[in-house]
Amino acid sequence: MRVCLRNRSMETGLTLIELMVAMLLGLLLTAAVIQVFAGSRSSNTVQAGMSRLQENARFALDALARDIGNAGFTRSFFRLPDGSENARITLANSRNNVSVNAPLGFLIEAFTASDTIEVNYESATDCLGASTPNGIASNRYYLDGTDLMCLGNGSATPGLIAEHVENLQFLYGVDTDEDRAANVFMTADNLTDPSLVVAVKVALLASTGDSVGMNSDTRHSLLDIPAVGPFSDRRLRQVFSRTIMLRNNT
Repeated sequence: MRVCLRNRSMETGLTLIELMVAMLLGLLLTAAVIQVFAGSRSSNTVQAGMSRLQENARFALDALARDIGNAGFTRSFFRLPDGSENARITLANSRNNVSVNAPLGFLIEAFTASDTIEVNYESATDCLGASTPNGIASNRYYLDGTDLMCLGNGSATPGLIAEHVENLQFLYGVDTDEDRAANVFMTADNLTDPSLVVAVKVALLASTGDSVGMNSDTRHSLLDIPAVGPFSDRRLRQVFSRTIMLRNNT
């Protein structure tokens, strides 16, 4: 029997140094993959949060614009409970800087608190779908914390319109020369004759509600109030605004 002995000089393999270099390269590659994955996940979280923020804010603006745009609509003469005839806006319930957002993690001074508005028009139902007395809807919009609420005159309790609205501001466009165009915009506390209002500017500050981004030094301006912020809760925020024309005659 012939025994073949392998030549040791022909055997190949990895040295300890080569093995350590290979392990180091593997660790670097793994770290790069993890970093890319983490960055992609963070980016997706931010994009999803911004999409929800924008969708929620646009829904809130659409609801406000639809109702405020109806202000003063009537097919017949009517008189509101306060005695005003065909009033588009109830001045007593349209207030400037009256609703303080206490649940927020930052201080809102009195002059940056949110506004309220109440609009009136002929309708069988109020903003929550409840039957209205005498077919006249009076819908009051305001913030309860960060919830945009509506209280209709046919409803026993207010209802939620949209979440994560941190500030709500209104300015009223007054027609001073009877050309059906707003000559000046003013706050509710400076408004003396709501029958002259032909337009309403609305601005709201919406947030994601959750911490999805980085802290920002950005301050946000809404109509007539001083800028609010900065914030340190890592929430995304954006201001949305719209001018709503009141087409109905009083």
